[in-house]
Amino acid sequence: MQYDLPQIKKRGKITVLTLNSSLSYFRYRGEEMGFQYELAKEFAKSLGVKLDIKVAKSNDEMFKMLKSGKGDIIAYNFPVTKEYKDSINFCGEEVISHQVLVQRKDNENEVKNVTELIGKEIYVKPGKHYDRLVNLDKELGGGI
Repeated sequence: MQYDLPQIKKRGKITVLTLNSSLSYFRYRGEEMGFQYELAKEFAKSLGVKLDIKVAKSNDEMFKMLKSGKGDIIAYNFPVTKEYKDSINFCGEEVISHQVLVQRKDNENEVKNVTELIGKEIYVKPGKHYDRLVNLDKELGGGI
């Protein structure tokens, strides 16, 4: 999926999808702020169009909004999963990070491969890390 630059310029605005987050987009004392917001604002300015921000409730909702044409781009650190990777173009590789498992160095119980997570109990806060773990569990056939 690719945004339609001529259509955006014709409309005179770019619709950017994001989530309410302290790093991406938030309102403080009535003022819009956030790293992704600032990038989107500068991008809209470079195109000579207005910026329209739409805040989604979840990654899935944001993805559906983009696919249905309710937004032109996503301005958020969106997780690269198989489902999303096959449907949308990712950019900004300089800010792409990878999830890692942090563990005590212990030769007996050290996990060296994701398949070794099967049968293990893992604790993680709700959010994108949890969502990724659920997807990983499905990819491995369950058992985490």
